[in-house]
Amino acid sequence: MKIVDDWRAILRRWSFKLGAVGALAVTWLADPVNLFTLWSLFPAEIKQAMAPEFLLRLAALIVVGAVIAMFIKQRKKPEVSSDETAG
Repeated sequence: MKIVDDWRAILRRWSFKLGAVGALAVTWLADPVNLFTLWSLFPAEIKQAMAPEFLLRLAALIVVGAVIAMFIKQRKKPEVSSDETAG
């Protein structure tokens, strides 16, 4: 198994960032203690408008967004020359 040549470019993509955040959120929120601890921090108006499971569904939606982001062309950031970074 070999690492792809542009592995650093993968780390800059939105699909990677969303996938990482979503996976961490789903893993953390899967524990009911964490879910209800976070839920207790919300104002009463928000708690009345939605169920606590909303947070877990939101985390799953972020993961789905990561999959969709894989298909969206991302802009390349302009290269910065060493002269511009020195001064």
